[in-house]
Amino acid sequence: MKRRTLFPVASIVAVGLMAMPALAIPVTQLDSGLFTYQYEMNLPLGSQDLDANGTSDWFSGTAAGVTQPSVAGGFGVSNQSTNPQQTLWRTDITNSLNRATVNGNFTLEASVRLVGDSTPANPGGFGFALQQPGQGQSLRFNVDETNVSFNNGTGAIATGSNSDRFHLYRIAFEGANNYWVWRDGILLNTNLATPILGSNGNFNNLGAWFLGDFTATLDGNWTADYIRVTEGSFAPAAAIPEPATAALLLSAVAAATLRRRRRSA
Repeated sequence: MKRRTLFPVASIVAVGLMAMPALAIPVTQLDSGLFTYQYEMNLPLGSQDLDANGTSDWFSGTAAGVTQPSVAGGFGVSNQSTNPQQTLWRTDITNSLNRATVNGNFTLEASVRLVGDSTPANPGGFGFALQQPGQGQSLRFNVDETNVSFNNGTGAIATGSNSDRFHLYRIAFEGANNYWVWRDGILLNTNLATPILGSNGNFNNLGAWFLGDFTATLDGNWTADYIRVTEGSFAPAAAIPEPATAALLLSAVAAATLRRRRRSA
């Protein structure tokens, strides 16, 4: 059963906090259960046209020896042992979701669990590679057994098992080359100095999204519960703020409390 804990459509963390231009992190929250495009793994992604433009939202053919994962029982399941391998969702086709419809600010959330394969030392791996049209940079981050890393796979930005259960990975795109990434509601890049940017030769000039296994470093199997996409840049509902943001929020609350006490006096 899909997890659908709904929160208010848009809740502002603090009005005073939003007025500070130095804070570029999205603060408007939206639960993914309210996203516009929801792929709940009840049908192959390559057969769905949720933006109703007459073209499948995701690529459905075979390229470079890989195709889209199979769908069974409400889950998308990869299979490294098939030929072609069922390991990759992609949008590098004309009039796909990101090329035809969601081509400005967007938020993408996926629920994924690594399940490994027949090799005990190979617990699985899942990757996200995204780029909007006309950008010189792109986002790529990798999920393996015990950490999450950006781009080249070095330097973990989050640790902990990614095979113990389904984890929620959210990407919010807000302006050229500006991506924010959360794992289970915790922000992973707290400023733009984090090496989230970098060239990615997998993309052409029209942009594309690759989710799954698009490189040998992501070998192994996994299961996805859902992929959801919406226009606009949103933080997770009830997201855990970074320490600096939390401190500013507490300061704002304390200042407001002090002003109320002074007016009462």
